[in-house]
Formats: sequence, structure tokens, C-alpha cells
Amino acid sequence: MCNSCTMDDWDQKDIENWAKGGCKAESVVVLQRPSAQSYPNTFVIMWKNVRLGFRNKVYDHLCLDVHYQGDKIEKDKALVSLGGLWVKGITGAMKPQQHPGQLSAKLKAHVSSTAPDPDGMEKFGNY
Repeated sequence: MCNSCTMDDWDQKDIENWAKGGCKAESVVVLQRPSAQSYPNTFVIMWKNVRLGFRNKVYDHLCLDVHYQGDKIEKDKALVSLGGLWVKGITGAMKPQQHPGQLSAKLKAHVSSTAPDPDGMEKFGNY
């Protein structure tokens, strides 16, 4: 499946199917990720209570790093790329931009082409 993934093939397939189905979740939150080193202007999209797989197992959250231009967290900068994707409760991660198929395109449909306004937004990650 994906040479740049540490997540197993079945979990990757479940995420691909979830993305094809419209990235459904109970709610979606966008958070700052100022701990990102390669791309300092990074935000996290967190889909909460996500159903994955043929058993419809509910996972607490699925997160995607979204990298924008800039050397610090700031709004209105252009999208550079999608970063890591991980699910709480599933071991491993994916890199949608390097994943074969349409995963990156499906996820980008839910991502702003410019960085959101970070004012009042919670931070996510290690500092």
C-alpha cells in the first residue's frame, strides 16, 4: 500500500474508505500546532468520534497535520502540503501526500487553501 506508512494495510484501507465517504465525524476542530519544526505554520484538523471499518468502530479522533507557508503560526498563508495523519487507538501513521490513490485529494477537500486565523484557537502537541 504505502511505503511511507507505519500503519497496517487494513487500517489504511479503512481510512481511505472513510475519506471516500466524505470524512464523516461527530465534529471537526482545527487547532494550532506550533511545535511543528519543518513547517512552523502548521495546524491540525481533528475529526472527533470517527467510525472506521466494516465493524463501524468509533475512534476518539483522527488528526491531520496541515502545513502552510511561513515561519510561525499566522493566518492567510498558502497551503504547502498535508503532513502526518494518525488515529487515536490505531498504531502508526500515514502521510497522505505520499499515499497512492486519491487519499490526499479527498482530504484536501476538507482543508482550507489558506491558513486559518489562529486567534483564540487551542494549541495541540508538545511544546
